[in-house]
Amino acid sequence: MTTTRGYGVTPCARPRPARRALPLPPSAVRAHGRRTAGATRSVPARAIPWAVWATAVAIVLLTDRELSAGPLLAALPAIAALCHRWPGIVGFGVLAVLTQTSLRWGMPPLGRTGFPVVTVSIALVTMTCATVSLARERGERTVKHLRHLARGVQEAILRPLPRTLCGYRLSALYRAADTEALVGGDFYEAVTTPWGLRIAVGDVAGKGLPAVDATVTLLGAFREAACTEPDLGDVALRMDDSLRRRQRATGDDRHATTLLIEAGAGGDCAFVNCGHVLPFLMTDGAATEIPLPPGLPLGMLHLDDRAPAPCRRPFPPKSRIVMVSDGVTEARDATGTFYDLHGALPLLHGYSTAGLTHALLRLLTHHTSGPLQDDTTILAVTRQATNRPPAAATASRAV
Repeated sequence: MTTTRGYGVTPCARPRPARRALPLPPSAVRAHGRRTAGATRSVPARAIPWAVWATAVAIVLLTDRELSAGPLLAALPAIAALCHRWPGIVGFGVLAVLTQTSLRWGMPPLGRTGFPVVTVSIALVTMTCATVSLARERGERTVKHLRHLARGVQEAILRPLPRTLCGYRLSALYRAADTEALVGGDFYEAVTTPWGLRIAVGDVAGKGLPAVDATVTLLGAFREAACTEPDLGDVALRMDDSLRRRQRATGDDRHATTLLIEAGAGGDCAFVNCGHVLPFLMTDGAATEIPLPPGLPLGMLHLDDRAPAPCRRPFPPKSRIVMVSDGVTEARDATGTFYDLHGALPLLHGYSTAGLTHALLRLLTHHTSGPLQDDTTILAVTRQATNRPPAAATASRAV
């Protein structure tokens, strides 16, 4: 399995529009509703301290003051700390003291002598819980700040693709297996070149910062080579050379599967597959896997005497090419069944390019019935009825 991501693209298109809500199969909608229902539980949880307070008062009133509510009131600030910030904790502490004061007379066994003990207990619990809550809130602000910085790093490496590039419609998304991570191990990039639109989709082996470093190395090599090398196979060799230099410099011998695509205005595409998942061609409501000769991953091309040779495949107008990482093809449900990408794509024939990628991710999440177990990348490119001639190369920027 692999992990760590980055991607890029040239600045020659309009900004991507805001996402729209996408329909799902009824069963997926029900499952999504069950998963998101937990997000609203915090609202009833905030009412728990009030229920405890009402229970304490009811115990005293209904038992004709034969039972003491002091211990229950002393626990009220601690219960409030579970779902309230420090002002709420202090508020419930004051409420507990006022309630205890109003009920202090004739409350055996505490009575007059027990009142100071209960009051001091409430005050101590309130101060302790408020102090802990303040520390927790400071920690949450620190984590939020760190996540903001991490998001800046992510946007420097993984920025969104333009809607349109060189006359092709594009959409790509990435989700890390670790829900707390913003950068993983997959990468993708699209650049405008004199030979047309060139796209790279890849998956770096391993996890952590070394995989991120390898991703940055490959992206830099692709951006440079894609705009200077006429042959797509030479682009792969340049990327392989950069990764091997990194291997020698760091002692980290991780490799990366990569799929390179060149889409011009002539009605076909050139592919170089370096051990990556095969792409799919969607046309006329059907989805077929594009057959490509296998190749070694980047970082291992020196083991093969033959240089990567591009192979050309037709790309009819109004058709679509879908590229994914192994996080999609190797996703499993609770029974261990792999996700059927070949069967799912025809169901999404009527979606827009952006709608397809997001709907596919939702269906994938529904299949796994939980968080994804591997980093996931989905990229779709649609050929419009007529494509403009490829523009001159421009400086690419990270996606």
